[in-house]
Amino acid sequence: MVPFFHIYWPKDISLQFHYLELRSLTSKLPWKSKAIHNVKTLVDLTEEGLGQCEQPVAVLNICSLLTFLFSDKFGVKISERALAEFWDHACSHYTWGPNHPGAQTHIPLGVYGDSARYTNQAGFQEKLLCITLNLPLWAPRSVRSSRFLVFSIRESLMVDYVHTVWPIYSYIASALNELFQSGIPVKGIGCNPEARLRFTVTELRGDWAFHCDALQLNRRWSSNNCCFKCPATLTSGPFRYTDFEDNAGWVGNEFSHVQFLNLCLKPGAIYDLVLLDLVFRIL
Repeated sequence: MVPFFHIYWPKDISLQFHYLELRSLTSKLPWKSKAIHNVKTLVDLTEEGLGQCEQPVAVLNICSLLTFLFSDKFGVKISERALAEFWDHACSHYTWGPNHPGAQTHIPLGVYGDSARYTNQAGFQEKLLCITLNLPLWAPRSVRSSRFLVFSIRESLMVDYVHTVWPIYSYIASALNELFQSGIPVKGIGCNPEARLRFTVTELRGDWAFHCDALQLNRRWSSNNCCFKCPATLTSGPFRYTDFEDNAGWVGNEFSHVQFLNLCLKPGAIYDLVLLDLVFRIL
């Protein structure tokens, strides 16, 4: 049977950690200590003659990853000055900054989703959905060394986003919430045994197609209501997106969190999915 999920490890040192080493570093954590976690979700294995069925999909344990990265084994460090500058900028220039519950204390995280095409061993093109994690305040010389694959799946094996991918998002969101609330222990000589590093999502990146599919948005670039952040429209009217006057109708009309949930999601979308609140409440 052809495997229905793929995790590719580039040659970068950032992903050349050993499973047993990660497990030993995280064995004392109060929650999920395995480096790889299997999330059961609905996949389409029609090509293998199994139809739609529930199968485990491998997802990287983000807590284990960050514990490894900030350990002496790897040595990532975020200076207090860089963290202070980030939050000072956020509080000064963005409305969410001053009221953010992690301001001045939590280390920023970025989550990126996108699809990529590749050619398999048989010479056929496949499309792969990937979710990666990065630390915005940590920038090594090689950009590839700062991007960490959390999970990937062939899109041909997805039933749809809601049934195949959202259970995985729910697990990832749970891990991110745990990192926000409890964090990871600080390792190293002279460190306070009670000290912990806490993290928060400040970036959710991806192209428009990813956001529309991942969040089940009913506003796309091809619909008249073309923006999921404001009431801009394609056709003529008070909110047409081509109006660039200072007093254009869409200016100053960014949707609130409640308006987003009521106006921008497809019927039947799971409103209590934690990731949605991560995007619009914690950001």
